[in-house]
Amino acid sequence: GVVPMLNLGVGFYNAGRAAEALELFLRALELEDRPEAWFNLGLCCDALEDTACARTAFETVLDRYPEHIRAPDAAEFLERLTARGR
Repeated sequence: GVVPMLNLGVGFYNAGRAAEALELFLRALELEDRPEAWFNLGLCCDALEDTACARTAFETVLDRYPEHIRAPDAAEFLERLTARGR
C-alpha cells in the first residue's frame, strides 16, 4: 500500500538517505496522489539540491491541497528556495 511506502520513505529521509526516499515517494505518487508524498518529495529534492523538483513538489501541495496541514510548511520551503536564489 501507499502508507507503508510513505512511512518507509520518511525513515530513509530521516536516516540521510534522500535518494532512496525520493524513489519511494515517486512510486507512491504513481499509485495515489497524496499531499504527504508531494511534500516529502520536495524535502528529498531539496536535500539532493534539485531545486526545480523541490519547487514543483511544494507548489503542487499548495495548488492541489491548500488546506492540508503541510501547506504552510510547503509555502515556507518555497520562500526559502526563493531567498537562496533558487
